[in-house]
Amino acid sequence: AIMLNCVSRTRLLVFSLVASLAWAAPKPPTLSIDVKDGSFVDLAGLAPTLSWKRAGIVNGNNVEGGIDISIRDLESLPYTVWGKVARSFSGVDVSVRGDVEADDARSVKFDMQVNNKETSTKFQLLGSGGSSSFTVSKMQVNQGLSLFGGKFTINPRYDAKASVGEVTMTYSQPKTTIKVDAGRDSQKITISRDVLNDYTVTPSVTTK
Repeated sequence: AIMLNCVSRTRLLVFSLVASLAWAAPKPPTLSIDVKDGSFVDLAGLAPTLSWKRAGIVNGNNVEGGIDISIRDLESLPYTVWGKVARSFSGVDVSVRGDVEADDARSVKFDMQVNNKETSTKFQLLGSGGSSSFTVSKMQVNQGLSLFGGKFTINPRYDAKASVGEVTMTYSQPKTTIKVDAGRDSQKITISRDVLNDYTVTPSVTTK
């Protein structure tokens, strides 16, 4: 019940944040057009998007908010309203972003990130929730540390929807990088080596 209440508060915060920023600092929206699959015989092929966003500081928090409107479908005009709040606590950066889509206005998708620069630790949690449900979709941790004159990074990830976990481990030095990707169905090791300054050799081996 506490988590569902937080989701409802997050959804309300998204709309309130965007409205406050729009009132305080109105700014014209921007139009972006992308050619989809090399075809632009209609609006869907051009994938036009009308976007507006603003940023500011509220009570010591860095806040952003905006709205993205897809105009490829003139009848429905699907849109996404989003808001983000970020703050630093003793060297730890914490941010939460919420997205509310037009076709599911009672639900909010969230992205929570925690970044500890001192320990080179990053944590991310993705999920969604509404008035009666809450779901964590993905989570991951990225940990870096100095080791034997190089940098070692480990990145475990878990997809809750698919119940699949995987991990990536990387060890790098100035001219050599070793990367291991391990999942439930396959494992892959890649070694990159800089030779003759301008050339890189990158062999890899995959097992299933």
